[in-house]
Amino acid sequence: MVGVNVGVAVALRNMEIFARDGILENVRTLEPHLSERLATLRELPIVGDVRGAGFFWAMELVKDDAGARFDKTERDRLLRGYLPGRLLDAGLIAGTDDRGDAVLQIAPPLISDRPLLDDIVARLADVLADAGAHMGVGAKAAVA
Repeated sequence: MVGVNVGVAVALRNMEIFARDGILENVRTLEPHLSERLATLRELPIVGDVRGAGFFWAMELVKDDAGARFDKTERDRLLRGYLPGRLLDAGLIAGTDDRGDAVLQIAPPLISDRPLLDDIVARLADVLADAGAHMGVGAKAAVA
């Protein structure tokens, strides 16, 4: 039972720190900005959709403007072969999900500020543009 008590104490202390440091308020304040910036990724041909809340977001990756899904071999090539190394080269850590659609998941640090979020989105745009070229996905207008 001691382990449970320690876990509860740690969780309560964590909640106190979140309140003291304004972590939740920071996320609530910056969520609209992050949403707006991530929405620009939809202009990339490989990005079919962007959705999320707070600082937890996902980009659905597609083969073409019609939103065609990558098949299993293509998803493996993109999500396991190409993206992990390219993301790390760009200084980013992100998750992938291939249970259906090819999805890239991001969760910026909860203490992020506006310049850091802008930098993350700019790096994501570069990585996703390269991923589209790597996968032979057609061209749309460039992301601003």
